[in-house]
Amino acid sequence: MPVTKRKSANLDAPIWFDGTNINEALFCDEFLSSRKIIFANGAFFTPDGRVTDDLPLRGEIYEELKCCAVNNIPRKITNILEVMKLAAHVEDFVPETDKIHLANGTLALDGSFTEGKPDIVRSRLPVAYRPDAPVPALWLSFLDGLLYAEDIPTLQEFIGYCLIPSNKGQRMMVIKGNGGEGKSQIGTVLSHLFGCNAKDGSVGKVSENRFARADLEHIHLLIDDDMRMEALRQTNYVKSLVTAQGRMDLEKKGKQSYQGWMFARLLAFSNGDLQNRYEFMYYVACTNANPNGDPDMGNMPRIDPQTMQGFITDVATKRRIRNYIEIAYPGVPGMGIFVQKAVNLNKQIALAKREAGIEGAKEKNPVYAARKKACELFYDVRTFGAVMSTGPNAGQVRGPVQLAFGKSLDSVLPLDISITRMAAALGGNDKSYEEYEKAEQEASEDKLRTMGRKQIIPFGLYEVRGFISANLAAETGFDEADMKALFEAILNMYEHDRSASKGEMEVVSPLIIFKHEGTDTNPEQRARQAKLGCAPAHKLFELVTVQKKVDFPRNYRDYEAKVALDKVPAGVRMGFLSNPYGEIVWDELPQGESWFTRG
Repeated sequence: MPVTKRKSANLDAPIWFDGTNINEALFCDEFLSSRKIIFANGAFFTPDGRVTDDLPLRGEIYEELKCCAVNNIPRKITNILEVMKLAAHVEDFVPETDKIHLANGTLALDGSFTEGKPDIVRSRLPVAYRPDAPVPALWLSFLDGLLYAEDIPTLQEFIGYCLIPSNKGQRMMVIKGNGGEGKSQIGTVLSHLFGCNAKDGSVGKVSENRFARADLEHIHLLIDDDMRMEALRQTNYVKSLVTAQGRMDLEKKGKQSYQGWMFARLLAFSNGDLQNRYEFMYYVACTNANPNGDPDMGNMPRIDPQTMQGFITDVATKRRIRNYIEIAYPGVPGMGIFVQKAVNLNKQIALAKREAGIEGAKEKNPVYAARKKACELFYDVRTFGAVMSTGPNAGQVRGPVQLAFGKSLDSVLPLDISITRMAAALGGNDKSYEEYEKAEQEASEDKLRTMGRKQIIPFGLYEVRGFISANLAAETGFDEADMKALFEAILNMYEHDRSASKGEMEVVSPLIIFKHEGTDTNPEQRARQAKLGCAPAHKLFELVTVQKKVDFPRNYRDYEAKVALDKVPAGVRMGFLSNPYGEIVWDELPQGESWFTRG
């Protein structure tokens, strides 16, 4: 064996330091001799489990090196870590599927417990084992208020299943419910329980991206706090994780595939598909603007010629909702817009067919697949529906959200106002700068001015009504998150649609929402009632009456809205949404909306 000679006579110096240079291989040998650490499956492991942050390890190396006067210690530490991967490398590190490693020891599945951390392990939970721990009354009370009694043992069982690094059960869990109920608190508790062995992520990303699986290597639990139900429609990659038994092929972008241990369990929380029928209504205030021009009438505001009440078409409203979604959710999967400005719809249909892997196919099943993919890709398709048989056939979709024409509460006065433009376009088309300048010099001052027109109404308060079908929502994938985005868009749509003709238009909060919940004591019948409805829509809209307080209103506060909360039919809840990003206030008037009164 060759003898390493020192360049310095200092016999107190470490064997790996010759007075000038550090022998990285010798350093690693000495460092590893006093520590329990291995490198396997692309990661360092210690008695505390997988090293997810190498900063403490770098700190230990620095403490050893700082006695040596060498340059660029950070780079030296990086080099040493790379050498250490070779020095501490073991061929494989098989998961122990019959043991749960905890902060104070190891619990075997047969019930025996061994204190301490004598061995290197793949994972260790940051909680201690206490056989004499009291019943978790607070936790069970929380679950009792959130879940059905029969579902609590199932959840507890699944959590226990996640404690060991094994997918033998071949199960994932999806917890569905309404927003704001506290489901995500379960995920928060489990994140603390599992520590670095849990990961917040997206089941949708796993289902759509084959590279996402590699991010779950070594992980016990993936927690998706807000899973879209469409994520489960493409199940190839998800199924491969749920059913993984041992090692599997993993890919990282730009790198060769490799075999890695995969035992990540999937826990997802979702607002899920709509389980309730909804109706909603809101008011649009228009001041010195054109709420919706009629191209057949010189762009004059649309009116009912019999009553002189103004109209806003459903198409105009949908356009503004689409515009808002497009700017508010750019690049978000599933939030694309099918009907865009100046876009060939056939191109959008072809995109859906291509993404479904059936481009060019015409038989029934491929058409259905393309229709399904279009619902997944485009927010407005699964919301409003679409006709997609204009070229590359993707069928037709009947949307769960329908809007009626907005109608002004009183007659409006359309005005055609003359304006003077202090400049004009002279000289014809496609000429040079000099030619246009010459035309300007030769023209009289009057010819350099022109007249124009603007079509407005001085003021109008419009009522708009909408309808949401739970049954059609199930067909398109429109869910609670989509409905929340819809309400957000309605309250914000005019804030991002300013123009010379629509400068002062606003949706006057609150948005009024009717939710059907059912009355039957039988859960199945009550769920059926919730989807089909407990009262006719027109009866619900009649609960809100708005009357003007002056002869010629010029502001929405010149009106008074009365809400008959005490007359809401059984099985229906009435809610109010004032903040686009807030929560719906149910069964009582919201604070700060003084023009709404109980009556």
